[in-house]
Amino acid sequence: MSEGLSPKGIFHRFRKDEDGALIVFSLMMIMILWFGGMAVDLMRYETTRAKLQGSLDLATLAAVNLDQIVPPADVVRDYLDKAGMLHFLQGEPTVSQGINYRVVTAQASAPMPLFSTTCHASLRARSRLE
Repeated sequence: MSEGLSPKGIFHRFRKDEDGALIVFSLMMIMILWFGGMAVDLMRYETTRAKLQGSLDLATLAAVNLDQIVPPADVVRDYLDKAGMLHFLQGEPTVSQGINYRVVTAQASAPMPLFSTTCHASLRARSRLE
């Protein structure tokens, strides 16, 4: 058996050959950057969604308070304005109230670019106090 065809010779030649190593390294770097970009996109999406949901919940809960003297729709708009999210509010908050209850419903949607497409974090908050 010659030195080039023996298992020892093949392993020795494979260990010394460096052709194509840069291609493998480049592909791995592209994959790492792609997954890193996906992680950043997902974090931004979730942060915006959580902030919008929290602000919308707080706004409707404050507006549903029966001791509140400001109109409930104005309270919702003011809370979202102070949070910097008024432009996400869709339509007007709806208010239904009676002698001993108040229901406030508000909807918001935040467009977020995610993986080169635009996803919408559509949220709805409804609070009821009796």
